[in-house]
Amino acid sequence: MIASTTKINGLTTFQRARYLPIDGRVLAHIGQTVEPDTIVAEATLAPHIEVLDLRPVITGINRYDLDSMIERDIGENIEAGDVIIATGGTLNRVLRATSNGIIRAISSTQVLVEVNKKPHRLRAAYHGKVVEIVPDRGVILQMNGAIIQGVWGNGHFAAGKLIAAGDLPNQVLEPKHLKTDWEDTIVVAGRCKSMDTLRRAKRLPLRGLIVGSFSSHLIPAVKNLKFPVIAINGFGPIGMDEISFRMLHSNQGRTIALNGQPWDRERGFRPETFIHIELEENLPVMNALLEFEVGQIVRVNTLPYLPQTGIIEKIRPEPALLPSGIKAMAADVKLQSGQHILVPLNNLDVIE
Repeated sequence: MIASTTKINGLTTFQRARYLPIDGRVLAHIGQTVEPDTIVAEATLAPHIEVLDLRPVITGINRYDLDSMIERDIGENIEAGDVIIATGGTLNRVLRATSNGIIRAISSTQVLVEVNKKPHRLRAAYHGKVVEIVPDRGVILQMNGAIIQGVWGNGHFAAGKLIAAGDLPNQVLEPKHLKTDWEDTIVVAGRCKSMDTLRRAKRLPLRGLIVGSFSSHLIPAVKNLKFPVIAINGFGPIGMDEISFRMLHSNQGRTIALNGQPWDRERGFRPETFIHIELEENLPVMNALLEFEVGQIVRVNTLPYLPQTGIIEKIRPEPALLPSGIKAMAADVKLQSGQHILVPLNNLDVIE
């Protein structure tokens, strides 16, 4: 059975695709070394059409004379402040462009202007090297370092110095834990459960926040934050698993990249944090697919054991009868606490 895999690895080589949402222009080249903020591709998304109301300008004027008042042509580029229509005469009234753009239509009541928009710029989001170009869409990057994947992200990314707000994987992040001098830092904590903590974080010059879990009622507020937030294990009072917390806690002071992209199972994208480590030579690239095997380190994704980790001791060859009365393919797992439990394979993540 193919295993659900979560990448939590202190030193590895892996690859990531960075794609534009639509066709555009790739700016990077093969072999280029990139930083998280490096622009690798860009594209112009859906244009914005601005409607200029012509009626206040031509009120009381014979509209059959409108053609003689038009000073710009359809399809012409204009800049903010340019005169588009002028009535002339002693009470000259004018319609001016309010933005840079292109005139797309002129009627007896409106002028439509396609406003020039800044292109959508795709950043690398990682420190690595471009190993492949995907024409018109983006790049494939290869990185060396530590990686920790999460289950939820709010869509932003940033890089900054990692700092821990506590010493325990289930410790609640309180407003008092967030220091005013934590400028350009990414804060790691066990869990977050209060709106006051988010308000405090919003007022500080933080670069990002990594938590094991946060209360589900905070999701709308977290989505509105301007910096990335990643939940490593999910929602509720579960906190962070020991493996992820130890890895993050031990790397305090290092610069990390935090990619809060939402989990897209079809394309294989997950929110994750990455710590760049220089290597003289690349390690084998991480496997995309794994089978469940005895001896694998796994994380349990079902209550009451979430988010504990353990080792697979045995994989049942036939569907096993679970305490719930349901039969399913399952494994015997020894938790770090020493407890032995039977867990459905669907509720296990292999930690690679």
